[in-house]
Amino acid sequence: MPEASRETLVAYLREHGESHTLESLRKFLLRQGYDATAVDEACRIYLAETPQTDQSVSGAGWALRVIVILVLGVVALAILLVGGCLGGYALIMAPESGSQESVKGAVGMGLVLYLGLLVLFAGIIAAVWYASRPGRPGKRS
Repeated sequence: MPEASRETLVAYLREHGESHTLESLRKFLLRQGYDATAVDEACRIYLAETPQTDQSVSGAGWALRVIVILVLGVVALAILLVGGCLGGYALIMAPESGSQESVKGAVGMGLVLYLGLLVLFAGIIAAVWYASRPGRPGKRS
C-alpha cells in the first residue's frame, strides 16, 4: 500500500481536479492502494477549499438552445414545404409533358425533400447532443 500524506493527496486532487471529476480521482487513488480514510479526508479538504460553481445552464444558454432548435426547424420545414409543392407539381406535370426536364425536375425536388429531412434530423440530433452535454465540458470521468 503506497504511503502518502494528506497534503500529497490534496495536492494530487488540486493538480488533476480541473480535468477529472472528484469521483474518478477518488476511485483512481483507491485502485492505486491508498488508504480509503486518507483519500476521503483529502477529498473533503479539496471540496472545502474548491469553490462550488452552479453547473446548471443559464437562462441565456437555454435561450440559445431554443433559438437554434427553432431556426433549424423552420429551415427544415421551409425546405420540405417548398420542395414538396414543387416536387408534387413536377410529378403531376411530368406525364402530360413527357419531357425529360419534367422528370429531372421531379427527381430534383425529391432530392430537396430528402435534404430537408436530413437537415431536420441533423437538427434534432444536434439539439439532443447539446442538451445532454455535461455541465463542465472540460471534465472527464
